[in-house]
Amino acid sequence: MIKVYTQSVFQSSTKQAISWLEKQHLEHKVLLFARLTEDDVIEMLKNSERGFEDLLKDKGKYHLTASQLSLMTTRDVIYYIIQQPLALKCPIIINDKNTLVGFNDDQMHILLPRIRNNRTQEELGGR
Repeated sequence: MIKVYTQSVFQSSTKQAISWLEKQHLEHKVLLFARLTEDDVIEMLKNSERGFEDLLKDKGKYHLTASQLSLMTTRDVIYYIIQQPLALKCPIIINDKNTLVGFNDDQMHILLPRIRNNRTQEELGGR
């Protein structure tokens, strides 16, 4: 099942992601950042390309600088995220193999089941 983590279901990028998933008839669950657990954050990190760098905002009130991050253990950063979920980019979309951050129509296809994804790529002209 696909999980969509978000601050609010009313944010435009979250609404776009949910709409895309519904149009594709993909089973999904929306989870709010306010209820994050350590396991949720670890699951987000599991398939991200650059770890916390992918998930954390790079500016704003809850932004962690590179020097701050370098002084923190992984567990410290996870607990920071749980306490300050507004530090996360939004939405964070995960399935068993991928972590997508934000809504990008061109990347959403990686959430499709493999057979269906191959057909979609062929229909798009091998894009």
